[in-house]
Formats: sequence, C-alpha cells, structure tokens
Amino acid sequence: MKRGREGRGSGPPAKRGRGPPVGVGRSAFKVLCPDRLVAAVLGSSGQTVAKIQEHSGCHCNFSRRNEFFPDTNLRLLVISGPGPAEIVACLELLLEQAETLSTSREGLGMKLHRERLLWSLS
Repeated sequence: MKRGREGRGSGPPAKRGRGPPVGVGRSAFKVLCPDRLVAAVLGSSGQTVAKIQEHSGCHCNFSRRNEFFPDTNLRLLVISGPGPAEIVACLELLLEQAETLSTSREGLGMKLHRERLLWSLS
C-alpha cells in the first residue's frame, strides 16, 4: 500500500539538490562569486571552507567549476544554516578570508567591495 502525499500538493516531487536541505527553522543565502575567489576560499583540499563551516555552523555549497550563473562568469554559493545570525557569521568569515587573500602578495587580482555587500545584507 502506497502512502499518500498529505500536505505536499498534487504536483511531482521536488528535485533533490546537492548538499543538505534547508528544512524548517533553517535559513539560506545565495551569493555570486568570481571563480578566482571561490578557488581561494575553498583552499587546499577544501580545508579553508571546512574551517569556516565549523566555526559558523553553516554549510557552504559552491556550484561546480564551469557552472556559472546565467549570463555571467560568476559561480553560485549557497550558505545554509540554523538561522540568519549564523549565516551572517559565515559571510563575515568568508569576507575576512577574501580580504586576507586580496591583500596578500599573490592577491586575487580584484578589489573587494565589503561596504556594498554588507549594505545589501541589511
């Protein structure tokens, strides 16, 4: 006997995406990132982003290499976490990492506009 799909409507089931689902009581935030920044933030074997995720309590899910937001050269980052405060903490850690890398000797070859990003969050 098949169970009914109570409370889910009559349409087809939703497609499952990569990464943990955003469930009840969870929040998500989408960010567009240049590919160079994604590579720098991920770090060697994903160690840098793993530390950021551990400290913030959020999960960072980047689009695959060469998967860009339509009509751009920007990759999609979806940050999901228990609430808005944790997502803001994760964004702060990501920005700190990006600022550190942009001022390092190697640099990222880009200017960061922290004020513009933080303004769009408020």
